[in-house]
Amino acid sequence: MFGAGLTPDKISEPVRAAVRLQAHRLFAADPVLKLLTEGQRQGLADTLIRVQTADYLALMVSADPKKIGPVMDEVARQFQEQFGHDVAKLGLTPDQGFVLRNTQ
Repeated sequence: MFGAGLTPDKISEPVRAAVRLQAHRLFAADPVLKLLTEGQRQGLADTLIRVQTADYLALMVSADPKKIGPVMDEVARQFQEQFGHDVAKLGLTPDQGFVLRNTQ
């Protein structure tokens, strides 16, 4: 949403389902997550939800178009720094969830 400027009301249920499945597969395959207790996994999930919610609320509070751009840029910068991916290169599909778009 942040990288492509999408809003939640523009994302269809099939796309949401694909992202949920994709996230489940990624988390299930992560060897570090397999070592965590159920309580630790729940704590991690709570943290991820809080971060996403804080970013989303920052966008909603910054409804002024002049403010949204810098907020979105900061979210994208943090994602790049944390995960090593440029969110502007991601697209959403109903069959695969997030995919790298051909940016050439």
